[in-house]
Amino acid sequence: MDRNIISAKQRFQELQLSLVGKESNITEFPAEAMSLMDIAKHKPRKRKGKQSGASKNAPPGQSNASAAREFEIGLSGEQFAFEFLKSAVPDFNETQWTSNLKAFTTSHPDYQGFESYDAPEISDFVYEDKAGHFTTFLMKAGHHHAGSWLAQPPTYYLEAKSTTEARDAPLSMSNWQTELAQTLMLSSDDSLEPPKAVYAILRVFGLKTSPEVAVYLDPGRMIADGRLHSTPKEGTVVWPAN
Repeated sequence: MDRNIISAKQRFQELQLSLVGKESNITEFPAEAMSLMDIAKHKPRKRKGKQSGASKNAPPGQSNASAAREFEIGLSGEQFAFEFLKSAVPDFNETQWTSNLKAFTTSHPDYQGFESYDAPEISDFVYEDKAGHFTTFLMKAGHHHAGSWLAQPPTYYLEAKSTTEARDAPLSMSNWQTELAQTLMLSSDDSLEPPKAVYAILRVFGLKTSPEVAVYLDPGRMIADGRLHSTPKEGTVVWPAN
């Protein structure tokens, strides 16, 4: 088992942050992506069901208990993803955790000093890879094309998608996440300049038993190429192709 997964699991268990209760990926297309200035022009997504009052405002057809459960799984998944990234990337820290959910962890003794993130969100984590650490990690994890990015490492926009089920369980993407995946979709032409921005999903699975992470690098391209399936509707549902 990957030592970063082992380390993240140990920290996750030590912190006892999981609210779930007791009951490597995939892509090869370096190329251009839109600039950080272009991203900044996008209207930030609105988080539904990730505020403290989420259980009081359950979507139609969804019970308050179900909404609260989703909140708990989402928070636990982000916490595990954070511990995983800290283990995998030497200079990764809490300042790169750019989700409003971070506010719900600051009361824990090990997370004291963390500042809540109150600005509009682009993704759960934003990591400007100045030293190429995450790019090197991806290359060693099997994304060999990422080696061509090391001269000018990109900024990574990382979204945690969590489940208590297996990795291949369907996941939901908001309209904003789908738009961002499409906007940052990398070209299949490897003669282009390295991308300035890359989008990836951190698929946290098995939260109830033995959590692990799979990296879906460039989900927009993966959907376009048929390596991920999706439903053409609001709240896109995505699952890996067989």
